[in-house]
Amino acid sequence: NAAFASSTSKAITVQVNSANATATVTALTSSNLAPTYGQSVALTATITPAPSITPPGTVSFYAGTTLLGTEALNAHRVGTVSLSLPLGPNAITAVYSGSAGFAASRPTLRRRFAHSTCH
Repeated sequence: NAAFASSTSKAITVQVNSANATATVTALTSSNLAPTYGQSVALTATITPAPSITPPGTVSFYAGTTLLGTEALNAHRVGTVSLSLPLGPNAITAVYSGSAGFAASRPTLRRRFAHSTCH
């Protein structure tokens, strides 16, 4: 219609998995929920059920939409990254890539980190 301008919607992410893929859950933990600025924090993502294939996939860690790092899962199906977070509150998310027979997943819990002091 000539009376209306065209528009475009925001993009959404749709994860398409195999019909036979096992659903997974990504659990996110941290070595410190209130680090000081510059202090290293170990972020750990654990995937359940544990993918039984090799390689089992990767887990990517994000602060908001900023990728902090991607790690391959180890033999225990755990991915860990150690880093310093940006100053201020950080909503951290871990995303499992999925692998043959196992669906990708995001955590059911988001961790919000607030640095307690700035030295």
